[in-house]
Formats: sequence, C-alpha cells, structure tokens
Amino acid sequence: MVPANVVNSTGTSRILQYIIFKKKMSHPSIDGTALPAEDTEQNGTHRKKLLLEKPRAEEVNKELERKFQALKGITLYDSPSSPCSRRVRMVLIDKEIPYQTVEVDLLKGEQIHPAFLKLNPNGKVPVLTIFNIEGLPNCVLYESNIITEFLDTVIPNVHYGEHALYPTDPWERAKVKMWQDWELGLTDDFSPYMLQNMVGVAQRAAFPSRDALEATLRDDLPEKQREMILQTYDGTYRTEEELHHHAIGCYQSLLELEKALNGKDYLLDFFSITEITLYPRLHQCGSAGLPIQSSVFPNISRYLGNLWYRGAVRKSEPMKQWVEKLTLSVVPGILVKMGNFRSGKKVKRFSGSTVLSSVFKVASQTRTMDREMLKREGEVMEEEFLVHHYSTAAEPLQVQLLLMEKGAKYKTMKRGFVEMIGRPHGSGGRFRVRHGNRILTGSRGVLEYVDSVTGVDLTSPALYPKDPLLRAKCQQWQAWEQDFYCQDLVYLLERKVVAQKLHDRYDMTNLDELLALQSDVRFLATFHHIMKLYMSRVVRGSEMWGKLGKLYGHMVEGDAVRVGNVVMYMELIRRRLEYLDRYLKNKDYLVGDMLTFADICVYCRLLFLPGTGVHLSEKLYPNLTAWMEGLRQRENFRKVAEEVETNLGKFFSAEAS
Repeated sequence: MVPANVVNSTGTSRILQYIIFKKKMSHPSIDGTALPAEDTEQNGTHRKKLLLEKPRAEEVNKELERKFQALKGITLYDSPSSPCSRRVRMVLIDKEIPYQTVEVDLLKGEQIHPAFLKLNPNGKVPVLTIFNIEGLPNCVLYESNIITEFLDTVIPNVHYGEHALYPTDPWERAKVKMWQDWELGLTDDFSPYMLQNMVGVAQRAAFPSRDALEATLRDDLPEKQREMILQTYDGTYRTEEELHHHAIGCYQSLLELEKALNGKDYLLDFFSITEITLYPRLHQCGSAGLPIQSSVFPNISRYLGNLWYRGAVRKSEPMKQWVEKLTLSVVPGILVKMGNFRSGKKVKRFSGSTVLSSVFKVASQTRTMDREMLKREGEVMEEEFLVHHYSTAAEPLQVQLLLMEKGAKYKTMKRGFVEMIGRPHGSGGRFRVRHGNRILTGSRGVLEYVDSVTGVDLTSPALYPKDPLLRAKCQQWQAWEQDFYCQDLVYLLERKVVAQKLHDRYDMTNLDELLALQSDVRFLATFHHIMKLYMSRVVRGSEMWGKLGKLYGHMVEGDAVRVGNVVMYMELIRRRLEYLDRYLKNKDYLVGDMLTFADICVYCRLLFLPGTGVHLSEKLYPNLTAWMEGLRQRENFRKVAEEVETNLGKFFSAEAS
C-alpha cells in the first residue's frame, strides 16, 4: 500500500509494463543494498539525536522516518521547484517510465533529516530509488545528472530518434559533461538570487514571522543550515553588493551560452541531455531576478522557446510552480508585497539586469584573452595532454593522477591560484585541459574523457567501470567529494591557505596589482570575494589597513562570527569524515574490488585537509586512514601526495582533528 504522502505519477510505458510489486524489501543502504532491520533502526549515532524538545517532535520524526523508507517500484524524492529534480522528471516523462513521487519539503529542511541523509549524504533532491523492478538492479541514486545518465543507459531510447541522450562518442560525451559543469558553475552565482528573490518570498508568504518558521526546524539541525534558512527569510543571506557581483557572474556565463548557440537549435548537432540539463535552470532565471531579455540574448531566448514545445518540458512543471514563476517574472512586486505584508518584513527584490551594460563592455576582452591563452599554451601534440595546474585545487591533481595511472603523456601549465577563488562548484568551468586541439573545461567530463581515450589495452584497465550501476556509484562519490568541498571545506581552506597566499602574493610593494583585478574580466564576479579573504588577514591600525580599510574594512568578519564559523565547519567536516570512515569498513576501494576514479577523486580532495586545520587521526578514523595509506603505497598516489605537501607544507600543522 502506498503511503498517503506519496503521489503516483500517470502514464504508461511499453518498456516497463512488466513492473511487479512482489517482495517486501528491507530499507536500502546508501549504496543500494538492503540493510538488516537492526541497522536501519540504529543509523549510527545520529538516531539518538532525533528526539527534539519541541511539541510533537517525536511524532514529526516518526513521520519523516516513514516518509523516507524505501518503497517498492521506482520512486522519485522530489521538490517541485527544484531545477535538478525537474531534469529527472523530464527524462522519466519522456521515456514513459511509471514512477511515484515523495515530495521533500525544502523550506522545513527535510532534505537534511537523518532519514533522508541515508538516501543522499549530500542532503539534496532529487533521489531516485529502484526496488523490485524486473530487469533493473535495486539501487539508490542521487545527483540529477547521474540519475539521468543511468536511466538513459539501462532503459532504451523511446523518443530521441537515432541518438541517445548521452552520446557514446568520447568527445561528444565530453561536450555534454562540459555543459553540465558549466551549469554547476552557474549555480555559484544563481543560487543567492534564487534564495533572495524566490525562496525568501515563499518563506515570508508561508510563515507570518521568523519565530513561526524557526519553530518548524529541528533542534539538531546543523547551525549552518539553520542560519541560512533564517537569513533567507530575513532577506540578509547576501548583501546588495554581493548580489551585484553574483549577477555579473551569471551574465558572464550566459554570454558564453549565447555565443555557443549562434546559428544552432541545439548545443550538439541533435537534441541531447544538454538541453534537459540547462533548461530548468535557465527557465528559473527570470523569476530569480536575472531576466534573459530577447533583445540581449536572442539565441538563448529562441532556444528556450523551442524547447518549451517538447511535451516533457511542459509536463515536468507543476501548475503551481508555473504560476509562481510567471508572476515573479512578469509582476514580481505582487508576491514580494504579499510576503512582506504577511511577515511584517520590508525585503526588496534585487534585479540582476542592472549589471548587463558593464558585462557587455568586457565581452570583447574575453575573446582577446581566449586567443592569448591559446598562444601561451602553444602547440600540443595530438596524443598529449596539457593540464592547467592550480596549487590550491584538487581538480588538476585528479586528472594528473588518472593520466599517471593510465601511463598517458601529459605536461602541466602553472596557473595563478587567484583564478579559482570564489568558484567552488566544478571550478565554474575555469579548470582547463588540452588534448591536442581539443579544449576541455570543468572537471567531471574531463576524467571520463581521459579514461576513454587512453590506455585501451589490457595493461591499463579502465578506471571508469562499464557496468551502469558501478559507474553511477563512482560518479556519486565524485559528486560527494565536490559537495564536501563546496559546502564544508572551502571556507576553512580559503581562510587558512588562500588568504595567506594572497598576502604572500600581494604586499605594500605591489598592492596596485591586487586592486587592478577589479577591472580584469576574469575577476569581475569574484573580486569582492578576493578582497574579503585578503582583508581577513589585515591588522586594524596597520599601514595596510590605512590603505584598504575605508573601502573594504566592512568585509571583515567579527571575531565572534569567525570563531562560530570555524567551529561550525569543523563539525560539518567531522560528520563527513565519520560517514566516510564507516563506509570504508572492511573495504580496500570505494566501489567494487578494484581501483576506480572514485578513489582518485576522494583521495586528492582529502590531501588538502591539513590546510584546513583538520588532520586524519588513526584513532578517530581507523578505516579512512587505512584506506589512504593503502592508496599511498601506489607510486603515483605517493607522488601526488608529496606534491601537495611540498606546495602547501607551511600551512600543515601537526595537530590532529
């Protein structure tokens, strides 16, 4: 029997008409296997923390436990307003796959309830579970791009003609993954606008006061999430100055897309997953306060208009969300006033379109810099790779280590670490690799491409598994390590390592070079963040403060805020490491019984941990330290570790976490 909180989707399928609900399943573990009942009831040490002191707390927790139990069939854990969830809905609808939906209330933080974290340790929607479906493996899948790739692999084409959604040709597939990385980079700048202009409005319309909203939050909710939810309600999650720079970043990204769509209906030569990846995010831009005006972006406007006529695109958006987006796009003042009236707040809506003129002034400068970069790189042999190396980034190390393991030819090009500041999600497409005349950006697609075109003989086995489920698990670990960095590590690493490196790079003798970055096209969106890090190390009353304090002193965090943030992020990192340590019990590798790119990704990311002040203790994390040491016995892994220790050695202390 389907619980009352589950809504069945409509539609039939020629392919999956044989779906049968036969056996009663145990609850799934994070890797899709069945857990014994006693394990699901314990759930580590977290279950003891769920008893809240608020009225109905125990009842609410029981409801969420039931809500996120495994269900038979194909289940999408969804949020109607989530662009990521919408991608999965589009594929499910287009392929006519019957599924049921469990709606996750993001406003109440249900996505970070321990019961949901058993499904997705990153605490995000969507999640897709498959149980008791003939011909398909039982599994728990998270991250929208991973889910759609898995579905396209295991369920044959239905409506896409001769082409699969995900191309099989390595270079065509790499293009798809690069656009998926581009979209991830866009979220660095898009998300603050979504929280300010969409989520905040919804919160204020739903809750008459800040206290009413806070009363719905669990007592064990991590302080980071609690603070973000309440700041969003108050309209203080980002300042107007910060939103100005985020708008610049968004429109710079959109200019890249506008150029790529010139004279084209699709980004590849045919409809692909690229369109399904980009459409939900682009469709939200107007309602988020970042309008895509046809007079400014004619190619993108035409692109979105054509895609709207696809049945799955229209059907994937619930009517309520369609009305809200239309209202926020056309007459946003109405919902804003309604939310402010109900909550008693006076929060205004920010419009990113005010920065368009300044972005277009530097468009030609971007093209000039692209030509200069090609000149600096010089000629790259057809079989050779050129990896852009940033001393504070794990992405280039991951590619280098993969190339070393595959025995491929490559060289590195040293780049300034400043370019990576403020671009956590997939490096926003700034990380770059050349293979002959082919240019690859981002990180996720690069690794798969490198593995596909190197070491095809048996002496150099593929590190990307061919089995669809094993591949999905590897990709989920890659997503896990990137989310670990973006959500938990980046704050401490930037303030302990990057801020000091900025001061080593710029002092009183060349301070003008630092300030000149604000007129450099590469740093239009991130200069504010760069100066915030730089000012975090400037002593009040010093000569440097006299130079910079008037303009940038307001960026400095107070001592109480800084200490609170350090404690909070240390706790979040500890939780991540505890999860990883439990997972690695009795395991030599993250996926299967062989080395995969999942091990490479997580290993390289953890090498930067000491730079945050966190050190892996054998006493605290016995399984994790054994795994790290086992990998370090491999020559190439040891070389990469020594490279990080050399580059960042002065930031590594001997303290244990």
